[in-house]
Amino acid sequence: MHCRIGITTDPAARKQEWLRRFPFLRNWTILSKHDTKTDAQAAGQAAALLGGCTAYPGGPGPGRALWYVYYFEH
Repeated sequence: MHCRIGITTDPAARKQEWLRRFPFLRNWTILSKHDTKTDAQAAGQAAALLGGCTAYPGGPGPGRALWYVYYFEH
């Protein structure tokens, strides 16, 4: 089983995007919330290293917004 960690400002939409790519996606979890993209990226990278997951830094978006770090298995 592989795992991925990423960041997004819209967890529901991002989950739907991943479900199209990985229809058997499991254990979608929001790990943390952050007020800046930089903080979310740092938390996501740390969680990925700790869990041995592939990390995604997140696409374009505002630097200051509510960013979520998510996790899932596929």
